[in-house]
Amino acid sequence: MRDQYDNEVPADLVVLPIGELNNENIEKVLKADWYRVNNWLLCASAKEIDYLSEFPAEEAVTKREINSVEYVSQILHRYTPEDWFYHA
Repeated sequence: MRDQYDNEVPADLVVLPIGELNNENIEKVLKADWYRVNNWLLCASAKEIDYLSEFPAEEAVTKREINSVEYVSQILHRYTPEDWFYHA
Protein backbone atom coordinates (compact mmCIF):
# COMPACT_ATOMS: atom_id res chain seq x y z
CA MET A 1 0.00 0.00 0.00
CA ARG A 2 1.23 3.49 -0.82
CA ASP A 3 0.28 6.97 0.43
CA GLN A 4 -0.51 10.09 -1.60
CA TYR A 5 3.23 10.78 -1.98
CA ASP A 6 3.83 7.25 -3.32
CA ASN A 7 5.70 6.22 -0.16
CA GLU A 8 5.30 2.74 1.28
CA VAL A 9 2.76 2.57 4.13
CA PRO A 10 3.51 0.24 7.07
CA ALA A 11 1.66 -3.07 6.83
CA ASP A 12 0.83 -3.07 10.56
CA LEU A 13 -1.52 -0.05 10.65
CA VAL A 14 -3.69 0.16 13.76
CA VAL A 15 -6.26 2.71 14.89
CA LEU A 16 -4.76 5.36 17.16
CA PRO A 17 -5.35 4.44 20.82
CA ILE A 18 -8.07 6.04 22.90
CA GLY A 19 -8.59 6.14 26.63
CA GLU A 20 -6.24 6.62 29.54
CA LEU A 21 -2.64 7.15 28.42
CA ASN A 22 0.24 8.55 30.40
CA ASN A 23 2.20 11.54 29.08
CA GLU A 24 5.01 9.32 27.77
CA ASN A 25 2.57 7.29 25.66
CA ILE A 26 0.76 10.40 24.43
CA GLU A 27 4.10 11.80 23.22
CA LYS A 28 4.94 8.48 21.57
CA VAL A 29 1.72 8.57 19.56
CA LEU A 30 2.11 12.26 18.69
CA LYS A 31 5.63 11.61 17.33
CA ALA A 32 4.62 8.59 15.24
CA ASP A 33 3.80 8.78 11.54
CA TRP A 34 0.02 9.03 11.16
CA TYR A 35 -2.08 7.94 8.22
CA ARG A 36 -5.69 8.77 7.41
CA VAL A 37 -7.40 5.70 6.01
CA ASN A 38 -10.40 6.15 3.70
CA ASN A 39 -10.46 9.88 4.54
CA TRP A 40 -11.58 9.45 8.16
CA LEU A 41 -9.72 6.88 10.25
CA LEU A 42 -6.46 7.90 11.96
CA CYS A 43 -3.90 5.11 12.14
CA ALA A 44 -0.22 4.49 12.85
CA SER A 45 2.18 1.57 12.75
CA ALA A 46 1.58 -0.73 15.74
CA LYS A 47 5.31 -1.14 16.17
CA GLU A 48 5.97 2.61 16.05
CA ILE A 49 3.45 3.33 18.83
CA ASP A 50 4.76 0.43 20.90
CA TYR A 51 1.60 -1.65 20.43
CA LEU A 52 -0.57 0.77 22.45
CA SER A 53 -3.39 -0.18 20.11
CA GLU A 54 -3.99 -3.59 18.62
CA PHE A 55 -7.08 -2.70 16.58
CA PRO A 56 -6.08 -3.23 12.92
CA ALA A 57 -7.20 -0.70 10.34
CA GLU A 58 -8.67 -3.51 8.21
CA GLU A 59 -11.10 -4.44 11.00
CA ALA A 60 -12.10 -0.82 11.59
CA VAL A 61 -13.27 -0.35 8.00
CA THR A 62 -15.59 -3.36 8.07
CA LYS A 63 -17.60 -4.07 4.94
CA ARG A 64 -15.30 -1.76 3.01
CA GLU A 65 -11.81 -2.17 1.77
CA ILE A 66 -9.03 0.30 2.34
CA ASN A 67 -9.00 2.36 -0.83
CA SER A 68 -7.04 5.41 0.25
CA VAL A 69 -4.24 6.08 2.72
CA GLU A 70 -2.94 9.60 3.25
CA TYR A 71 0.08 10.60 5.27
CA VAL A 72 -0.74 13.23 7.92
CA SER A 73 2.12 15.67 8.46
CA GLN A 74 3.43 15.72 12.02
CA ILE A 75 2.81 19.45 12.37
CA LEU A 76 -0.93 18.68 12.16
CA HIS A 77 -1.01 16.12 15.01
CA ARG A 78 -3.14 17.17 17.98
CA TYR A 79 -4.28 15.70 21.31
CA THR A 80 -6.66 16.78 24.06
CA PRO A 81 -8.07 14.60 26.86
CA GLU A 82 -11.58 15.44 25.66
CA ASP A 83 -11.07 14.77 21.94
CA TRP A 84 -8.11 12.38 22.12
CA PHE A 85 -6.05 12.30 18.92
CA TYR A 86 -7.04 14.32 15.87
CA HIS A 87 -5.39 16.44 13.20
CA ALA A 88 -5.77 20.06 12.20
